[in-house]
Amino acid sequence: MQESTPESARTWRDLSDQLTPAQILELQREERTGCSPGALRWQARQYAQAALGDILQGDIDAPADATEVHEWETGYHEDGSWSRTFKGTCRKAAAFTAEVFGVQNQDGSTTREVHVCGGEDFLNSAQTRELAAALLEAADEVEQSAGQIP
Repeated sequence: MQESTPESARTWRDLSDQLTPAQILELQREERTGCSPGALRWQARQYAQAALGDILQGDIDAPADATEVHEWETGYHEDGSWSRTFKGTCRKAAAFTAEVFGVQNQDGSTTREVHVCGGEDFLNSAQTRELAAALLEAADEVEQSAGQIP
């Protein structure tokens, strides 16, 4: 009998030997709620790929400033190399959130950006200064992690 690969699986159960007990229980629960077979197979493929990424990239430590690290995947870069996304510091100011997000590559290198969301259409001067200070702190964090400022 040939082992199923994520690409050749016809159902999520074809990949069950590559899943953790918790992942199998989750897929079974989703199956009982009427989730489509295609969606279940897709999720099982994601679980299997993440497990492979952990095996292949397991010796690479997460970035020290990461507050949340996602699983390794091959879909971020066009060349198919492994990477994972992570979250850094989150700052709240003037009804906005400025959060550092990053990508860690298979060689351990990282890139970071700041994502801003929320807020009001108009800010008074105090709110503007509060937001500006939070954004400057986030920019400093991004630059420091890249070695651009001491």
